[in-house]
Amino acid sequence: MVMALGILLVLAVAAAVVYPFVRKGQAPWMEAAEAEALRELMEQKNALYSAIRQIDFDREMGNIAEDDYRRLRSRYVRRAAVVLRDIEGWQAEMEKELEREVEALLRQRPAKKSQGKPVSKARGGHGS
Repeated sequence: MVMALGILLVLAVAAAVVYPFVRKGQAPWMEAAEAEALRELMEQKNALYSAIRQIDFDREMGNIAEDDYRRLRSRYVRRAAVVLRDIEGWQAEMEKELEREVEALLRQRPAKKSQGKPVSKARGGHGS
């Protein structure tokens, strides 16, 4: 149980990193359909978290039977784990895409030429 909560926490942090890009509109490197799909995943995550908080509150208030609470919470947590894994997959794909774009930009950049004297590999810069 602790391991599952740890995984959920890591995935939630990953989702928090991605969310600002999709919340305010399309991230520049994403297609509109991809941005919309990720936005829907974030909305599902938020809805599931809200449902979990609500049934936790209902349990504390004595408004839900223990068996119903366990069944519903388990269902919501499983669904949240799936959504968070999907979000993590999107994040990994976005990171790969960004890395490819950065590498392409770096390859296009002209190499800097050494100015003046060659730099010695010895400590202190002296050629002994």
